[in-house]
Amino acid sequence: MAEKQVLAVDKPLSARPSKLAQYRIADSNLRLYLALLRDVHQLVLRDRTAAARAVLDARWSTWRGNAVEPIVRDALALAAGAGDLPWTDTWEVGGWWNRQSNLVVSRSGADLPADAVDLIWGPGDILRSWSV
Repeated sequence: MAEKQVLAVDKPLSARPSKLAQYRIADSNLRLYLALLRDVHQLVLRDRTAAARAVLDARWSTWRGNAVEPIVRDALALAAGAGDLPWTDTWEVGGWWNRQSNLVVSRSGADLPADAVDLIWGPGDILRSWSV
């Protein structure tokens, strides 16, 4: 895994060591191909363009959400290192959330009540985290 960098391992952040892990394909282009384009391509080759479009429409939103997760996680980690988060003792940002769901990442975070979560970030905040 480390040599080829095809797979990435996400482990839960915890004070206690755990063997739990989630494996994902590290390359976003390969993830896109396996999730969508392989099936779409096969349908187009068989001249089933309407079915190919239906597959693309059905799977695009899920793939897009999964594709942006590492970017958001990295942006939050950069902001934590720069001290730009409200939690001064944050050193790492993980991909697994606790069962209370009181640390949230949402595509439509602006629709949340102000007191529902501790931090609401928009796309500009994510981009700004790399310019620090």
